[in-house]
Amino acid sequence: MPNWLQELSTLVRQIARRTTFVISGALTLGGCGSVVLPDVHYRLTVVVDTPEGRRSGSSVVSFESAYSPAIPGPEAKGVRFHLHGEATPIKLPNGNYLFAVLKWEQADAAKPMLLESFADLLPPQVSTSDGDIFNRRLMDQIRALSKLRATRPVKPEYYPVIAWFDDPTRPRTIHAKPARAGTAIVSGVTLRSMTLEITDAPVTWQIRSILPWLHREELGYLDPNIKGIKRTFPEYMLIGADNFLAGEIK
Repeated sequence: MPNWLQELSTLVRQIARRTTFVISGALTLGGCGSVVLPDVHYRLTVVVDTPEGRRSGSSVVSFESAYSPAIPGPEAKGVRFHLHGEATPIKLPNGNYLFAVLKWEQADAAKPMLLESFADLLPPQVSTSDGDIFNRRLMDQIRALSKLRATRPVKPEYYPVIAWFDDPTRPRTIHAKPARAGTAIVSGVTLRSMTLEITDAPVTWQIRSILPWLHREELGYLDPNIKGIKRTFPEYMLIGADNFLAGEIK
C-alpha cells in the first residue's frame, strides 16, 4: 500500500474513533441528565348539592413526573407527567355515582390544576422560550409542591370533567360534561365546590368495586357517539377507561 494511502487510512480511522467518542459521551451525559421528580399525592374532594342534602366524595392520586433530556432528539426534552390513581367518585342519594375524571383536555391536566391552585406557595413561573430555564423552574415548582401540606380550592377553570353512567354496569351508557360550580350536572344535582389537599395519604382504589368492568381491553373509548373524533364533546379529550383508573397494580 502506498504511503499516502496508508496515512489517509490511518487518518480516517482516527476521525471515526473521535466521532464515536463524541457521540458516546453525548449519550452518556444525556442519560445522566434524566431526573425523576418526587411524587405528589393529592386528595381531590368534590361537593354537590342534592334534593336530599349535600354529598361529597374524594380520592387520593399520585402525580408522578420526570425530566428527560433531548435524547434521541429535541422533541424528547421536557418534563413528562403520569397519574397513578382513580377518578373521584361521589355517591348520590339514588345510589348512582358522579365521577371527576383523572384526565381532561390533555394528559397532564392535573399539572395546571395543582400548580395554579397552590401558585401562592410555589416559586413563580417564568415566560421564556428557553426550554432549559422553563423546565428547571417547573421542576423547582414540583419539588416545592411535594413538600407542601396544604389545602386550596380548585380554580374553576381547572375543574376536571364530570362523568356518570345511566347504568354503572353498562359502560356505554356514559355521559360527560364540563364542571361548572352552581350549575346542574344531572337533574336536581348541582356542583358546589372542589378542593385539593397535598397529603401523605396513600393512593385510593375504591373505584374498582364501583365499576368492576374497568380496563377490559375491548372497551376502547366509552362514548359510542364519538366514533374516533371529538364531535359530540369537542372541548375535552375522549372519555375512556383510563380516565377512571390509571396505573393500578394488578
